Amino acid sequence: MGPLSLEGQEFFLTPVCLVPNGRAHLGHIAGPLLKMDVLRRHVLRGGGRATMISVSDAHESHVLVRAHQDGVTPEEVANRNHRLIRNDLAALDIAYDDLLNPLDATWAQRYAEVNRDFLTEIVEQGSTTVRTEPMPVLDSEAAGAHSTSLRPRVDEAVVSGWLKGRCPHCAQPLVGFFCESCGGHFSPSQMIDPATAHFDGELRFDDIASLYLDLPGGPERLREALAEICKRPDFLAIADRYMAVNGASIRLTVPSRWGLPWEEDGVSPGQVIFSYSALLIGCHLVAGERYKEITGSGMNPFRRDSRVRTVISFGIDNAIPFMVGAVGCGLGQKTYKPVDSLLVNYFYDLEGSKFSTSRGHVIWGGDIVSLGQAESDLTRAYLCFRNPEFTRSAFQAEEFLSFHNEVGARVSDALASAAERLPADTATAPSPEVLRALTRTLEHQTGMLDPDTFHLSAAWSCVEQWIDCAPALTATPEAAAAWLLGFALLAAPVMPARAQQVWEAAGQSGSPNVAALRDGPPRVTPRGGMPRLRTLTRGQLNACLPATLHK
Repeated sequence: MGPLSLEGQEFFLTPVCLVPNGRAHLGHIAGPLLKMDVLRRHVLRGGGRATMISVSDAHESHVLVRAHQDGVTPEEVANRNHRLIRNDLAALDIAYDDLLNPLDATWAQRYAEVNRDFLTEIVEQGSTTVRTEPMPVLDSEAAGAHSTSLRPRVDEAVVSGWLKGRCPHCAQPLVGFFCESCGGHFSPSQMIDPATAHFDGELRFDDIASLYLDLPGGPERLREALAEICKRPDFLAIADRYMAVNGASIRLTVPSRWGLPWEEDGVSPGQVIFSYSALLIGCHLVAGERYKEITGSGMNPFRRDSRVRTVISFGIDNAIPFMVGAVGCGLGQKTYKPVDSLLVNYFYDLEGSKFSTSRGHVIWGGDIVSLGQAESDLTRAYLCFRNPEFTRSAFQAEEFLSFHNEVGARVSDALASAAERLPADTATAPSPEVLRALTRTLEHQTGMLDPDTFHLSAAWSCVEQWIDCAPALTATPEAAAAWLLGFALLAAPVMPARAQQVWEAAGQSGSPNVAALRDGPPRVTPRGGMPRLRTLTRGQLNACLPATLHK
């Protein structure tokens, strides 16, 4: 079994925390979320242990903005969308062991304690500084401006989701003070054309003191750590570009009415722990607390002496927050280790422009299955095939429709043909030659799913190539038996529902696992049929698409 076995290895997978100001759309899923579920299923297939937990980023400023727009409390926004996000992920078989809501009474106190203790130790270790800087403040508001108790008032700071402008690096429009287009992260005073967002008002700049990370050892210490954690030169270059200007430093607190309050000598009043540095990684530390409960291990996987391999996934918009903020904070104290591996991606667009909840330019994860009637497995396969891992990519409705129906037909035909080759009610020994081909393909796919060399579309290609080889590899009952086992094993991370069905139909117990090949190949005994994957029409797909994309 050699390289196929992951027995004895343990992974803690904690995808980026979604902001519960809306549901989970296909941009989230095709970027940082699906890959973690694929990795989780791959580890389990290899006999390893994988636990996947994340947390809603309930204190991010856009939750407050959404509450302001909807005329409700931020708690209502976060709680409602937390439930909807869980449903969207489940619809595409993205299986978290838990997804925590930090506003839930069960977790609220521990969430606050973990995050405050974490930042306190960073301060005590001498890894911070108080920095005074010009920040935008509401000087006046327009008569009749949309007014609630949630938005900034006159003489209060206007930052994060309340501030719009253009990026000083690429000049693209943005809200907040880091750029989703180029990954740039900067001070509000560096923005081009800063202005109020979501209400009308005029700004002035006042000096405000905030807490910043100031990592001993500077950029060299952070670069050395990042070289071990992230194997992507393109993303390391983003961090280098930031540190060339800012050093190993990033904001740790920000003025806000919403969040975990932080008070410290020299820091201006009314500040909270910043969602894109200390609180960012702090949420994953809270997820580690839930890991302790689920596994009974008694140790947070992020503890310095933990042997569990921790993996976080995120998109380019969070490159600086994670690579400088999260990793820098990890280095700035002694209780927790920085994350072991980072999985990264670029943006995923919808028909050439950004997924946008406000513009209604979006496909929700649950809707493509429930309203659009797409097969979950084929949706997952398409998102692996057309994903933004190495470059900006996009969901194209016509391409998806063709992929769904063509791949679905090929899979259905290949499975039916192989099953027909097997004698009914007779155990068939798999062909050694086909099993050797399977082992080679599994070894290649395993390499593509290691966090250091992760390549989602290449992992899917292994499945597609196995399907393409079906006519040659199913010519005899013995070959067909081996091919069916191979399909179940190769497809298990990407197409889990169909892989499980094939595994059981081939007379195997449990879930697809490479250990079944270890002690001599299992005999294949047909049990039950293999229903065809359904064909999708454009009219059916339109039900989950924005109206502008209907055909």
